[in-house]
Order: sequence, then C-alpha cells, then structure tokens
Amino acid sequence: FYATVARALADDGVAGWQIPGSEGYFGPELARLHTCLLSTAQQQLPNIARMPGENTVCVGGRGAVTDDLAVLLERLAARGVDAPYFEAMLPDRLRPSTLQTVKSALMNVEPPPRNTDLRPIGYFFDQTWWLTQLHPTSGQVLERIGRLRMEDLIAPLAGVCALLAALMWLRPVARGVFALAVSASGFASMSLEVALLFAFQAFYGYVYHMVGVIIGAFMVGVAFGAIAADRWLKKREAEAERGLLFGLGFIAAAAIALGGTLPVLGG
Repeated sequence: FYATVARALADDGVAGWQIPGSEGYFGPELARLHTCLLSTAQQQLPNIARMPGENTVCVGGRGAVTDDLAVLLERLAARGVDAPYFEAMLPDRLRPSTLQTVKSALMNVEPPPRNTDLRPIGYFFDQTWWLTQLHPTSGQVLERIGRLRMEDLIAPLAGVCALLAALMWLRPVARGVFALAVSASGFASMSLEVALLFAFQAFYGYVYHMVGVIIGAFMVGVAFGAIAADRWLKKREAEAERGLLFGLGFIAAAAIALGGTLPVLGG
C-alpha cells in the first residue's frame, strides 16, 4: 500500500493517514503496534510528522514535513485556510511536551517486524492490543502463541501422527480413525482455501470482487472429488485405506507447495 502511495506522489507531495496511538502512555502492546505501522510507512515515506492522539494523524512524504505548531499556524494564515476546529486542536495536540512524551515512550521499543502484504503482522499486533483492553492477560496469551515457531510444533504433531498410526491397527476404532482422517482432510482443505483468499487479496487487492469465484471453484472441486471418490470406492472398496492415504498425501503436498510458492511469487 505505501509503495503504491509513494509511486503516486509528486516529489513534494504528502499523504495522510491514521494509526492507533496515544498522547502519553503507551502500553507494550500499543507501542509495538504503533512502531510497527510507523516503521513500515517510513520504508516508502521517509519523512513523517505525527499529531499524537488516540488516533494519531500521520503526514508523510519524500519532502520536508513539520510538526512545529508555529509553522503550521503561519502556513494556514498565509494560505487563507479557514479551519477553526483544526486551529483550536493544534495547540493541545502539538505541544512540545506532548511530542516529547510520545518520543520518550517509544524510544526503547524493540523494532518489530515490518507489516507486509504476505506477512501482515500488524493485524496480529492490533488483535493483541484490543484483547489487552478487554482483559490484561488476554493479549499476553495471544503474544505467547505468536512466539511459537514451526520447530516447536514438530514434536506434538509427530506424537499425534504416531498415535493415529497406532490406532489404525486397532480394529475396534478403525471406523473412528477413518472419520478423523476425513475430518482432517476437510479442515486442511478449508485452511488452504482461506490461505488462497488471503494470498489473492495480497497480490491483487480486491478479494471481495472475486471471492464468489474462488469459493465457487473450491465447491466445484469438492463436488467432483466426492463423485469420483464414490464411484472409485464402489469398484475398489478393499482399497479404501490406500485411496484415503493418497488423498491426505495430496493435500499435504499441496499445502507444502503453496507455502513454498507464495513467498517466491511475492518476492
């Protein structure tokens, strides 16, 4: 988004937007969210001036911008801009003490990852911040989950796979294992569908325009797959296990291929 804005701006042009903020106190969750969004914007719009508040107003561009109160009031008067509400708000929002308080509050914040199309970490920080407002410990739980790495999940997933493999040899629960496998394949397919929707939004920016086509294509594939599986099982009922394993393997291969392809396509 910021790259598109930067390309559209003239050399002396500016863009304005709002991000969550504060005039004084920044909790760790809000400080991380604010810093993430601001540092992401500075990659494309290096000069940014802020007007602190619950919704911090940012003005940025490649040219010089200022948050100096006297300069802004002088420019308004010189251009004959009649903005009584804005002029009345400026002395409170752009007090030097307020600007220094915000600067000090964010000075020691550890630089978070940039918010990108294929890694929209800003959404995660935003959810953490909102959950903290509802309950102080809710955001901490989500933050701990966010720190999990793929390596942390290998052992639990291997244990689950080993348990399911052991259950496959127990005839009394074989039917339940089949039901679990079918449920897992459905869950994985829907997860891949959501991933593709997010990827489409990241690449093209208008997922709502095509969401019906994407979901429709998914449902058509499910319908054809169900019909083909039904006919195949009627002829080869004894090979049901092999067919189910082939289907699960195909879904796993598709997930791995999707995870490896999207970052390459997105640069």
